[in-house]
Amino acid sequence: LSSFQYDDYSNIVNNANVHASRFDLVELRAALSGNGTHFRPLAYLSFALNHAAGGLSVFGYHLVNFGIHLLCVLSLFFLSARLLAVAGYPSPLLAAFVSALLWGVHPIQVTAVTYIVQRMTALCALFSFLSMLSYVKARSGGRRAVFFPLAALFFLLALCSKENSVLLPGSILLLELVFFRPSYRPGKKTIVLAAVCLVALSALVLAAFPGSPLAKSYGERSFTMGERLLSEPRALLFYAGLLAFPLPSRFALVHDFPVSHSFMDPWTTGASIWVMAVVLVLSLIYVRRYPLACFAVLFFFFNHSVEASILPLELVYEHRNYLPSAFLFLPVAAFAVRLIRERERKPAAALVAAALIIAFAGLSLWSTHARNRVFATEGSLWTYEVGKYPELATAHLDLGRYLWNEGATDQACAEFYTAYKLDRFSNRNQAALARYNVGLCWLYRYRDPAKALSLIDEAVKRDPDYMPGWTALSLVRLAVGDVSGSLRTAEIGIYRFPGSSDLLVQLGLALVAAGRYDDAIRAARAAFTLEPGATSPYAVIAAAQARMGDRPSAAISWRAAMKDHPRLLYGLLSLVYLEDKPKGGDELALLAGFFPKGREAEFLEFCKGDPVVRLYLPVAADFWTVVASRLAGVTAPAAAGLTPVRGPAAGP
Repeated sequence: LSSFQYDDYSNIVNNANVHASRFDLVELRAALSGNGTHFRPLAYLSFALNHAAGGLSVFGYHLVNFGIHLLCVLSLFFLSARLLAVAGYPSPLLAAFVSALLWGVHPIQVTAVTYIVQRMTALCALFSFLSMLSYVKARSGGRRAVFFPLAALFFLLALCSKENSVLLPGSILLLELVFFRPSYRPGKKTIVLAAVCLVALSALVLAAFPGSPLAKSYGERSFTMGERLLSEPRALLFYAGLLAFPLPSRFALVHDFPVSHSFMDPWTTGASIWVMAVVLVLSLIYVRRYPLACFAVLFFFFNHSVEASILPLELVYEHRNYLPSAFLFLPVAAFAVRLIRERERKPAAALVAAALIIAFAGLSLWSTHARNRVFATEGSLWTYEVGKYPELATAHLDLGRYLWNEGATDQACAEFYTAYKLDRFSNRNQAALARYNVGLCWLYRYRDPAKALSLIDEAVKRDPDYMPGWTALSLVRLAVGDVSGSLRTAEIGIYRFPGSSDLLVQLGLALVAAGRYDDAIRAARAAFTLEPGATSPYAVIAAAQARMGDRPSAAISWRAAMKDHPRLLYGLLSLVYLEDKPKGGDELALLAGFFPKGREAEFLEFCKGDPVVRLYLPVAADFWTVVASRLAGVTAPAAAGLTPVRGPAAGP
């Protein structure tokens, strides 16, 4: 089973709205609200149900995802069989089975099934298949009073899973025209409607020019809307190539896909537009003669029209093919089955057809297995991505994040620096994150707050809407001794992000440095109103209380701050000093675990040189002397080497 990956964290792991346990009205409302960005209540509700059943154990999430995928395969099988029967193809059940099998085992579906958060895509496809199946059953002699309402109900469920389902009525119209009205010919109204659509499309292309309201929505992106419109035909043909040749080395979670800057930059841009136009025109011309193949092509391009349009999305993601690719294997399967049925008359052709189907299915299964092995851990995924696309800065960022969380800080900082130097990102948020991460390396790993300040200041300038940048900028200004600048930065950040508890905590820390202890405690306590379960505000309260001389209260606050972070370095140092006899000697034992026996003095010098640790410690002339005397002679079996420990909110 693969671990949580990439967007799983923002949508599931770190999304408190889906961390349901009791499922009362409050939790239900929170789950339906999702992450506040997308209207996908049904998908987020399913994540909340998973959490209520098994917390953040990935097994339950993968079990549900696989179950949804299996239901999609079954639904597609029955839908394909119905369509083949309506169109008069022989052996509809066998052809539908082959088609659904090839679609279901194809490695391009891994990012919609193994990648947990893309349950949204799978649910959308499932309800779309069920809606189309209900419509086809109603149109092919089923009980219309039952199946038409069912089609509408499944459409609503698809809408609640992902926004792409707005295209479902168009897909059903395509089904109607191709399979149920084979003699349909476009009339004057249809021609007028097509002309209006062409005019609208032209208007959208014009809207891509700089200065238009729609183009301004691309402010976060490193490409314009016009460049995206030029790039997407290449992306669609790229998808078609992945579907046709499913070698495992061709797939990736994040592709390094170059942007089209003009019809000839790269040269494949114009060629792709012409190829796509020719394929679409031929599909429209020959839809009566070859309904199955033409329907599959039209369905593919039509169902890409949301994510391959003017919306400021990433250029390429494999999971976008989950629904559009549903019928691409159907004409292939129908043709192969027809040849196999004629094996007595054409034995060689039947043998070749069967061999090709088996070979393609076998290659797909092998590739899918290989892709799932890549997804096993964050480390394996991002190591693969970096190996496949060494010039892709995003992959280095995510590999660095994984290494940092694993404690491999030197390797992590190297990856962050590589991403920073490459500086090839699809949006300004990622560019800011690269600078932020390298800045934290200089602050925490290399202990150079001045260098960190320049990098994090660059991050905030690159993306003023990157909230962690404002928190870190206030912190590093405090670390270099600019207390007034730190206060000003925190206040500006709070004005821009009034819902950030981290900024309130940082403001409190700056107020401690300014000697405004009562104001610092008020700021930290205000953070609890925004994040009731937070522990980091207690560290600011403890630091203020210690400097006010209230040692017992400071010790209590430090223990509250360390509830989730028992090895918090500045908390341990403070408690050893504040309590004449630390409770059970726990703090002394934990501190001794940071250094080998006999290296107490080196460890304390190490702590004195940490620009962040010093911000939290009591200001007392005898502080280091007292700590040194209490550490003398204390050992811990876990002691292995000097290890810097960051605070709870620190790190990339």
